[in-house]
Amino acid sequence: MHLSLRIPVGFTCSDMLQIVSGNIVLGGNSVMSRYILGAKPPKAPARTAANSATDGLMQYVDPSVLDRIYKVDMKCRAWPWTATSGFFFRRDALNLWANAPGLAELRRSTDGFFGLAINAITGSVLIDESLAGLRIHATNNFTRHPQLNNIRNYDIATSEREVRYRHIILEEITRDPGRFRFHHTGLLKRSLFAADTRETSDTAPAWARKSRLSHLFVTRYASLASVVGESKIACWMFEKGVPARVMKEAGIRYAFADRIKGTLARAWRYTRRDGN
Repeated sequence: MHLSLRIPVGFTCSDMLQIVSGNIVLGGNSVMSRYILGAKPPKAPARTAANSATDGLMQYVDPSVLDRIYKVDMKCRAWPWTATSGFFFRRDALNLWANAPGLAELRRSTDGFFGLAINAITGSVLIDESLAGLRIHATNNFTRHPQLNNIRNYDIATSEREVRYRHIILEEITRDPGRFRFHHTGLLKRSLFAADTRETSDTAPAWARKSRLSHLFVTRYASLASVVGESKIACWMFEKGVPARVMKEAGIRYAFADRIKGTLARAWRYTRRDGN
């Protein structure tokens, strides 16, 4: 699939059969189906890969599958994929995160971390075709039994792991944002805002409890401002609810004030233009 995609995403994910005791119970994953039917993501542009690039393997692939692939945008905050067994990563995308501090502490579902982290940088692609099977048994880390409508089939503790994953993503990007060489700073913003989650530290200030990113904007201000610029970081901090007094203490009050003045001036011009 990676040889056919026109958008070079970091990983793809296929639908999967659900198998119990050697018997196929379900033909696909309802989470992926809900995302495709509900979010209506755009189809990922693709073309048939040349046989010369695949050692002739394309002759065994049904080309119609290229009409059933969908893009997952880097801004996506949901889990639109199947089990991580359906992931197919590019090695260079994995290398972006291989040395992230905190990764070595993850003892379970590390591939789930890589899925969230890589999607926050490159986006991903869903293949609406069951190309593999998920064997469900007593030692599955995530899935406890085949999906059944209205019944939760996963360990609720996985939501806490996802919060930890998001913390690692945010901390790594803000630690050295220049390492992720986005085409423009708007992509950096999308990545950070998509990965944001609640703060879990008991010592975090009250204003940062709902957003780990808002806290990092203050503590990692210097590294971010060196890449993005003070005025943009001030605007992002404002969007994430960082109080003006905190921004003043961080030494960016004037950048923030200039941005607000510009916003107010534009609003005033639009009001005059409309005659209201």
